[in-house]
Amino acid sequence: MNFFEYNGKKSSQFGLHIQSKRIFDSPTIDLSFQTIPGRDGDLILPDNRLGNVTVSYTCFFKEKNITDMADTVRQMKAWLFSCRGNYAKLTDSYDPEYFRYAVLTGSLSIDEQLNRLGSFTVTFSCKPYKYSLLGNIASSYTQTEIELTNPEPFESLPVIKVAATTDFEVKVSSSGYETKVSFTVPDSVARYYIIDSENLNIYGSAGRLLNRYAVVSNGFPIFFPGDNTVTVTGGNIVKTVITPLWRSL
Repeated sequence: MNFFEYNGKKSSQFGLHIQSKRIFDSPTIDLSFQTIPGRDGDLILPDNRLGNVTVSYTCFFKEKNITDMADTVRQMKAWLFSCRGNYAKLTDSYDPEYFRYAVLTGSLSIDEQLNRLGSFTVTFSCKPYKYSLLGNIASSYTQTEIELTNPEPFESLPVIKVAATTDFEVKVSSSGYETKVSFTVPDSVARYYIIDSENLNIYGSAGRLLNRYAVVSNGFPIFFPGDNTVTVTGGNIVKTVITPLWRSL
């Protein structure tokens, strides 16, 4: 039986049968254009972002009577509306190797038939990329030079965690690209440092923001499709933990 899982719970836990899944359109590319007098064609001014996509599931469920149906509906509403205003992980049996960040949109209108059968469509607004479950796994390294291959056709924004006690530098490079993040490590601030490329922040122990202790050249690290090298250098590097966050559309 097909299912979707949202915020840690599966639709099958509520006896839902999935008739179909639909993804409406592709992400919208934000572009603006500028006309130059005397020049053919317009200049493209990219905003370098993609809009959300809509994912919907058409579902039905059966109960013995109207009382049981009402109880199931209450439980489903508590589940689906549990993340109002926040994204939660969404995955399904149609595309089991990937997940999305999704939030429920609109109302939940259930068509009741014969007091025992309920059918409805649940719709989510999702961030434009879907993320590989394999790429969501954190891997630990003790060597100073780490080779990684991005198997997806789009760049990823990784999370790089370095356990260190003295000043260090993280360099990420691929064909035609290189960026560096240099840390000045003060005493007793953190046992580790986390570079979060998607959120453009650097964290330490207990989620403390440590941006002021780092110098970022050429932007936060990006893993481009194909081969990438992460080089970590410094006086006392204990280990490096990388979650690559491979993603696709």
